[in-house]
Amino acid sequence: AESYSWDGQPSELGCGEPGCMPLSAGWDAANRIIVAAGEKDALGMAYRRQTGGRGLQLLGTAPLAGARGAMFAAAVDDVAQLAAFGGSDGSVQIMDLSQFW
Repeated sequence: AESYSWDGQPSELGCGEPGCMPLSAGWDAANRIIVAAGEKDALGMAYRRQTGGRGLQLLGTAPLAGARGAMFAAAVDDVAQLAAFGGSDGSVQIMDLSQFW
């Protein structure tokens, strides 16, 4: 198993700081894109797995506009075109991942 910090770098300790609890994670059918939601900076994060090695490339963050509070849920469609993040304020943020292909 591999462990990563919130910024996508390999880490044995995960985030390693208070207030940094991941609450949800998801991935596409090809395991290329990983999305995570949590309380760290009230963000959802989208990452691309590095080919042939350890590491994640940060693609983007949610909230995209106006949401407040932790992101509780994260999902990505099977073909990695869209990601959705559910916020504690009741918002649903949609991230267009197609711009990264």
